[in-house]
Amino acid sequence: MTPTLSRKMRLDADPDLVRSRVRQALAARRHPAEVSVRIEEGAAVLSGSVICWEDQWAAEYAAWSTPGVEVVVNRIEVAR
Repeated sequence: MTPTLSRKMRLDADPDLVRSRVRQALAARRHPAEVSVRIEEGAAVLSGSVICWEDQWAAEYAAWSTPGVEVVVNRIEVAR
């Protein structure tokens, strides 16, 4: 599976805010998840593992919805 990638991230994106939004989105789904968020070469990079595709999409959407984020690389794996 190829990670998604598009656009650029403005320099004002706050990594802690991105992490917080992703964690909140996953907590709202009530599923355990091991997702890490880091800023790498101007992109919010999501990695780790979730139990279903919906959780993967929720984490990516949460990252995209964070002010300042214009690039998301989703490397989250769905556990089988």
